[in-house]
Amino acid sequence: MKNIMNSNMFSQGKNYLKEIAPNVWLMDDHKWAFLVWWSFFSRNDYNVPVTLMHLDYHWDAINGFQNDKSIQELLRADYQGIRSLIGKGCISMDSFIAPAIIKGYVNQVHFYCKQYDEEVGFYQPFLEKYNAAQTDNQNLDFVQNIASQDSILFDLDLDLFNRSDMWSEGDLWHVDEIFDLIQKCSVAIKNALVITIAMSFGYSGTEQDTVELVRQIIPRIITIRNNE
Repeated sequence: MKNIMNSNMFSQGKNYLKEIAPNVWLMDDHKWAFLVWWSFFSRNDYNVPVTLMHLDYHWDAINGFQNDKSIQELLRADYQGIRSLIGKGCISMDSFIAPAIIKGYVNQVHFYCKQYDEEVGFYQPFLEKYNAAQTDNQNLDFVQNIASQDSILFDLDLDLFNRSDMWSEGDLWHVDEIFDLIQKCSVAIKNALVITIAMSFGYSGTEQDTVELVRQIIPRIITIRNNE
């Protein structure tokens, strides 16, 4: 585990994306998640669409592809093309789920979020256009049932564990609350095709808060993933 705990990952403004265990990816923020999913489905002959579990303070339900030209650019994009879309901001920390729906990778999104000062999830017309659906889950009872029956992507943002809505300020969950959530998600963690984890500097508290969250959570997720 020591090899993932390095100074490069604990710096705001740095681009960080690393596969820390097979199909488990840690990133500075969520702008990289779609690239990870695209890479997985491009190299694996796997039936899509699948179900996305999105555990995050925020909905991240922005659609950066509002016209036919941009949609076609997404559909044609290769690895470098997707990186270009990230660079242009079409895919960002809050607009990375929509391209997975447009691309046909995801048709069910299960949200577990706390951002109730914003409209819940995606606009219904967008979902209907791509034959997708979403569920706003108030608790984690859904996890075991969905994870044991469906093919899933498991997506976690560490800002979920920060109650503060102030930039770079921390009011973190107690460690027992954090471990309880991780344990309730253990079936999903074990069964997920891909796990993406965003550190979200600034949103997940102070830089030291983010460091502590990573040190608490990542080893536990990998242990569960490895059935240890």
